[in-house]
Amino acid sequence: MNLRRLGPEYYDRLPIYPPGKPIEETAREFGLAEDQIAKLASNENVLGPSPKAVAAIQAALPKLNLYPDGSAFYLKEALCRRYSNYGVTFDHLLPANGTNEVIELLMKSILQPDEKIAVWTPTFIIYELCCRSNGRQVVHVPMDPDFTYGVDAMIQAIESDPKIKMVFLANPNNPTGSWVGADWMGEFIQRLPSEIVFILDEAYKEFVRAENQADGISIALGRPRTLTMRTFSKAYGLAGIRVGYGIGDRDMVALLNKARAPFNCNSLAQAAAVGALEDEEFLVASRELVENQLPALRRGLEGFGVKTWDSQTNFLLGDFQQPFDPLFPKFLEEGVILRPMTGYGLPTFARVNIGTEANHHRLWAACEKILG
Repeated sequence: MNLRRLGPEYYDRLPIYPPGKPIEETAREFGLAEDQIAKLASNENVLGPSPKAVAAIQAALPKLNLYPDGSAFYLKEALCRRYSNYGVTFDHLLPANGTNEVIELLMKSILQPDEKIAVWTPTFIIYELCCRSNGRQVVHVPMDPDFTYGVDAMIQAIESDPKIKMVFLANPNNPTGSWVGADWMGEFIQRLPSEIVFILDEAYKEFVRAENQADGISIALGRPRTLTMRTFSKAYGLAGIRVGYGIGDRDMVALLNKARAPFNCNSLAQAAAVGALEDEEFLVASRELVENQLPALRRGLEGFGVKTWDSQTNFLLGDFQQPFDPLFPKFLEEGVILRPMTGYGLPTFARVNIGTEANHHRLWAACEKILG
């Protein structure tokens, strides 16, 4: 008996996104108490969530019987206040169920079946997964050996393939921590063909400490077919509630609004985001934690022979100089969750985000036992 296919053929070749291993799962598998586990795999904010976001969630709980505001009015209003110096209006904003939803909407609403996206690699794997899950193709442009972005390589790829319609640039980049400044961005924008849709992912923007920063919002508002994405998951500690947004070209935002589902941003997420935007003290603390802890994390890893690269994020990419997949369960046994990079084509690498001092002590003890 022949059964009709349940889905498109290209789904057979689609990989499943492997998230960072949860603390609860690690505790069950290895018989550990949850408070004995240092999760340094998912670039989460170890300070927890913004206290003002938590208070806003609690205040919103009695209204859970009501549908959320489908227009996300108060969140848009708060974002307009935050970015008032740019002249951001409601028409520039797309609140979403995390930036993952924005990426999915871009694939569904902008790309024709035969059109492609181009990405530097290694980069955030969700770009490729969302693209391929919608039956579109991805053009990979390798980063330079030092994990920096090459302008020439991307422009050459675009010029050689007329099917490329959209380019993604994570600034800073996940998983490398690389970033580009205003001069690099100015050259790239000048050389980028005007018909190309340009998507900036600034999930880690709040952690950038370097001078001469590229201004993603100005770029998104000043160039047609351009959008920048930001999230509340990292600096504001709201990864569990899923809320992010896009800022950009009014025409593009209007198109994405047509493609999104009703009530895509739930009421607790909207309340939490508004509260977080009012919590400047927490944002400053998150930045200071990264600024203070990242150098120590880098020194510690390199002391065990792990090569690292400059990062403008809350994490480091480390080359353990040997296949990391066999090391991964050994670290789990010691109560340390890291992020293997084999799926990114980097089999000897792992990504390590900053943690508390106790987290780092556990990491160093594990490194001493495993790496010697």
